[in-house]
Amino acid sequence: MSDVAKKQVASVTVIKQRLRKLREHYNADWRKLINRAGAAGCLEPEVDDEVLRDGLFGVMNWTPEWLRPGGTLLEELGTTFFRILFHGATRPPARD
Repeated sequence: MSDVAKKQVASVTVIKQRLRKLREHYNADWRKLINRAGAAGCLEPEVDDEVLRDGLFGVMNWTPEWLRPGGTLLEELGTTFFRILFHGATRPPARD
């Protein structure tokens, strides 16, 4: 491997390490936020914190894919997912 290639590989390795640390800090901040919400009684106790965090990340990361010219507005999308995530997507059963 040439010296240039070795330097490029070393640079990529350093960048990956920095990104990994940044991701770990970001995840830790979300864990703290979710833990605080749980401790304050704002979350259902049986909800898995990691699943909640990963689900929120999934919604946030895919949002740009769902936005289309002439389609759903970002504010509408945010409102809809907030309602689904924090209030559910189902209706209570009808009472007879």
